[in-house]
Amino acid sequence: MAIVTGRSGRWSPERIVATALVSAPALWLTWRATTDEVGGRVFVEAIRHTGDWAIYILLATLAVSPARRIFATGRLVAMRRTFGIAAFAYALWHAWLYVAAFGYDAGFIIREILAQLYLTVGTLALAILTVLALTSSDRAIMALGSARWNRLHSLIYAAGVLAVLHYLLRSPLNVSQPIMMAGYLAWLLGYRVLRAILNEVGRWQLLGLSAGVAALTAIAEVSWYALRTDIDPRRIVSAYITFDGPVMAGWWILGAGLLVTLAGWRRALRPHASEGTTLSA
Repeated sequence: MAIVTGRSGRWSPERIVATALVSAPALWLTWRATTDEVGGRVFVEAIRHTGDWAIYILLATLAVSPARRIFATGRLVAMRRTFGIAAFAYALWHAWLYVAAFGYDAGFIIREILAQLYLTVGTLALAILTVLALTSSDRAIMALGSARWNRLHSLIYAAGVLAVLHYLLRSPLNVSQPIMMAGYLAWLLGYRVLRAILNEVGRWQLLGLSAGVAALTAIAEVSWYALRTDIDPRRIVSAYITFDGPVMAGWWILGAGLLVTLAGWRRALRPHASEGTTLSA
């Protein structure tokens, strides 16, 4: 099974772990549906569940390259293809469930995609993920050449932006989760920008990146509620300051960034072997 083996054909522990991780949400949804836990809302819940996990796994795909550099663990790269294909699979499942919910009425679905911005954006994201999934094999890399393959697969950044925007637009009244995903995406893209400029991203740069993205996430959340809803934005500011209620998105971003920085710094204190070269993403 290529999904759990490396190019040598041997079983890859990293791919086995990645396959188990991406299979868990599907198994969980299947169990909930078969045990009637979601009741009559099975389609609604399944559409939400598959869409959420498509984004989570897409962000995990984008996190592999920063993680292998920060933690000096090159073998993590073996998980990236499995994550990427799984993100596409969940996105396709999400789209199929939406189409099935409306009785496979192609005319209605096309009109909705053209009329609803969040559907247009989501369709574009799925189209990009489809291209990337179809060209994810070793054979495609050899046919395109590593340089062209890397340029093509840099479209994953556009897919990430479109997917998060789709999530945000379809949840206009409660954007805590979409804003948090946007913050994580901004951190991952910000890391790549810093690395392109500085070549090496140290702990102080990681701290600055985390604080900056967390602040922007908080500003974005407050601004969204101020501009797009009737909710008094002062309530959101108060929630950030007083910690009254759920932890706000900006604090989640800051906490995750600090944990990554601390873990990477502790890892750097230990001697490790130099990394080999890999395809970028």
